Amino acid sequence: MSRTAVILSGEELIESGQKEVENVAVDPEKEYIQEIPLYNEKNHFRRLKRAYASGGLKAVKNYLNPYVKEEFREKLFKGLEASL
Repeated sequence: MSRTAVILSGEELIESGQKEVENVAVDPEKEYIQEIPLYNEKNHFRRLKRAYASGGLKAVKNYLNPYVKEEFREKLFKGLEASL
């Protein structure tokens, strides 16, 4: 996940629950530069289709590993194997 910088007013920060910036109280009249997470949406359907075409179930598992929590992987992969 990448991050990006945005300019927020002190009032917006206070409304979001942030009371301090760098150990200094937030001034509602000032503007602050804040880093926020930037979520990149991915077209998993297209990527999964490409993975399956190139390497079958093993390639699909390799593609999904970073996106699936470890405790759910075994159940998911068993379901995938049963459906193929």
